[in-house]
Amino acid sequence: MASATERVARGHGAIERRSYHFEEAGRSMEYAIFVPTGYRREAAAPVVILLHGLFSNPHQVIRYRGLTREAEKRGYIVVAPFGYSDRGWYGSLGWRNSNASPEHAGELSERDVLNVLAVVRRDFHVDSQRIYLMGHSMGGAGTLHLGASYPELWAALVPLSPPVLLAWDAMLEQVGRMLELPVMVVTGEKDNITPVQPVRELVAAMQELGMDCRYHEMQGSGHAAPALRPKLMAEIFDFFEACRRAVPAPQECTPPSAAEAGRRGWQPQHKQQERLEAEQEEEQRQPPSSGAKPSEDSPPHNGQSQVKFRQQGNRKWLRRTFTVLGHLQSGHLKLELAGWSVFYFAKSRLAPVSSLCQRPFA
Repeated sequence: MASATERVARGHGAIERRSYHFEEAGRSMEYAIFVPTGYRREAAAPVVILLHGLFSNPHQVIRYRGLTREAEKRGYIVVAPFGYSDRGWYGSLGWRNSNASPEHAGELSERDVLNVLAVVRRDFHVDSQRIYLMGHSMGGAGTLHLGASYPELWAALVPLSPPVLLAWDAMLEQVGRMLELPVMVVTGEKDNITPVQPVRELVAAMQELGMDCRYHEMQGSGHAAPALRPKLMAEIFDFFEACRRAVPAPQECTPPSAAEAGRRGWQPQHKQQERLEAEQEEEQRQPPSSGAKPSEDSPPHNGQSQVKFRQQGNRKWLRRTFTVLGHLQSGHLKLELAGWSVFYFAKSRLAPVSSLCQRPFA
């Protein structure tokens, strides 16, 4: 095996495929890394942890247009973990799911990211005040989840086209764990894969809570736009350049136990769904208010607050996606894609099901 120094020298200015032994999974796990030609061991370098999307891989996401060019120009190391599998979700759907293979794929996906970061910090001189987290689509969900779970690690977060997977109260809880982190959210106005309206609601919540949150909505663009825009990558790296932790990130970061994860709100999908259904039953038991009953999809007025309305809309969207998301972890590709197609066709052709559907899907 080559020494750390030899591995570093071989990686200068090129994308390299590497691997490490993932002890918890009992096998070798690969990742992709880019080291700028100007890297020198005596000078600490900033690092971007880059998370790929569903059915993608590290070697695709690290080749997004303009990404390594900006990293080379500015002296950034970029590393893309696999996240255990191409559908691990980095723990954002819970650590355990009976539909996944193995059942604890979510936990392994999250641990893989932390392991790769530890390997990079061992092999390179990393600036502990400048470790950034970015991901596209599923990787965007992972960015939000890992940002909230380990806020002590990151200098800034950049979720690209992130699916908003949590009910409103859970989302506020997640955001509340990363109030001090600068965030740049990017999505496409015409994204047919991860709807834009929930992302707008997420950004509004961050801004209402006083977070340093910047929002870039690409007009007329779809889900893949972040992979195709070199100018966007320049803007993202400008954002990184302006963000630095006041306190260095700890050298070691151990994932919490399953019990601690539960206390921090990380629940399996079926537990989240059960909670949503219980809340729905509770709402139905409430006595009707006087006067005409407003449509469930009507904007809030008088007695119905904006927060309550957004909670209801987000819950309805969640109930329609939990089953599909379960299959997305199970590996049945044709069934998964068919499920998404049916889901979005129904949302575009039927009456609006929630406040999250303000425009038809293309």
